[in-house]
Amino acid sequence: MKSLLAAGRRAEAMDLLFELVVIFAKMGQFERAEMLRQKMIKLDSLAIQQIVAAAERIEQEKNKAIDKEHMALWKPWYTRLAPEERSAFFFATEPLLFSPGESLFRQGEKNRSLFFVDRGSLQLVSVSDGGQETLIRRLGPGTFAGEDTFYKTSVCTTSLVALTAGTCRVLKRKKLLPLAENVPGLAPKLQDFCLEGRSSSAVLQSKGINRRVYKRIPAQGVIVFQVIPKETGHTVPPGLFKGRMSDISAGGLSFYVKTANDKNVRQLLDAKLGMKFVLAASGNPQPMVCKGVVTGVLSHMDNEYSVHVKFSKPLDPMLFA
Repeated sequence: MKSLLAAGRRAEAMDLLFELVVIFAKMGQFERAEMLRQKMIKLDSLAIQQIVAAAERIEQEKNKAIDKEHMALWKPWYTRLAPEERSAFFFATEPLLFSPGESLFRQGEKNRSLFFVDRGSLQLVSVSDGGQETLIRRLGPGTFAGEDTFYKTSVCTTSLVALTAGTCRVLKRKKLLPLAENVPGLAPKLQDFCLEGRSSSAVLQSKGINRRVYKRIPAQGVIVFQVIPKETGHTVPPGLFKGRMSDISAGGLSFYVKTANDKNVRQLLDAKLGMKFVLAASGNPQPMVCKGVVTGVLSHMDNEYSVHVKFSKPLDPMLFA
């Protein structure tokens, strides 16, 4: 390549790059093929016909490589997509094998992936604070899970456990931004598709399942909090922050913060907080100092976020009597 360019033989260099694009595309190394196509653009952006032909060959090989059984099973989803969106989505996902008893995500932990089941059987279960386990629903081929935490900054409210061996394809949240940039219409279509299904949170509500042991009551006033560093560390800036109380129980509380820094506030998820506030539930205001772990951060209008915290040690229920 260098010798061709040094000799001023740019057309031959373009032909060589085109041949390499085809070779790597046929090998299934699509990222490498696309990198070479980008080199073609940099080398001679006016060679439009050859550059377009290279893109078409990559798409042709991608379409050949797509799992046809998977496509047929997920026909209601793929029929919504244009050809380039179908291949982009499929190759953004990764295959995952699971075994009986394996947990794909666990209640109370983070999960930033969507799971599209191709084979096998799984179940969504919820465990109350009192230790009672409830079956939410069973999942089989053609069903998906993980949408609650994929689109919300919160820990899992359920666990996804395999009943049999099987396979699924997994879309990680970090792959969504490149998808949105390269094929802009795909991300909103995916969110609409997920919202049309019943989320685990909706099923919990429809079944009247309340995982909380303690009843929450409205709260007012200012809360002052700071992040307690963990060994792994959080990137939230140190210092004291203020929020507006929303509600509280013996087991936890929620409060509102207002900020234009979306990234920092979402990084509060799973952080340990030290908190100071005044509890006036019994009509006798009492200053409180306690610790807890953030279980959810939800976005609202006008740069406002609600932060949901579970106390490390429950408060005395008599404080709410």
